[in-house]
Amino acid sequence: MHLRRNTKLNVFNSLIAAYPIGLIIENDKSSNTQGNATAGDLNVANCVIAGCIKNFQDKQVWTNQSQFNTANDADAFVKPYFERQGGSNRVFATLTELKLGSNPLNLTAPDFFPKSDSPLASGAAWTNAKVASGFDKVPYIGAFAPNETAANNWMSGWTNFDPQNTVY
Repeated sequence: MHLRRNTKLNVFNSLIAAYPIGLIIENDKSSNTQGNATAGDLNVANCVIAGCIKNFQDKQVWTNQSQFNTANDADAFVKPYFERQGGSNRVFATLTELKLGSNPLNLTAPDFFPKSDSPLASGAAWTNAKVASGFDKVPYIGAFAPNETAANNWMSGWTNFDPQNTVY
């Protein structure tokens, strides 16, 4: 998740997984994005990062047009911000630790539904005053309830993961 250009975004009860970099909070284009986070105007709370090559970075660094440079940033701001007391954020080194379905990274039939003993199955928090109204206040973290299936979830009937063989 790349937060930049003076954003004051609020992200709660969310999963960030299997990316080269989990969270970037960048002061680009003379913005004060990190200051917004420090002031509580930008919030990342009760979130989980899992299976990323690097969890935190303070700025986007490119080695070329198609590759991130994950080694050239000390994450001096983002790591302490994510791990701050009261943020209730967690990091898992691998996707396996999340106890998701059989293959969450399968490109044509992903199974990213948490099992009942997954750390995502519970723990959502709805007490922060900045959580917008209109959301279903569910007990789980992320987009899917424990033990949902490909045939029984909010994506059923309108999403497709096989664009090579589907006429749109």
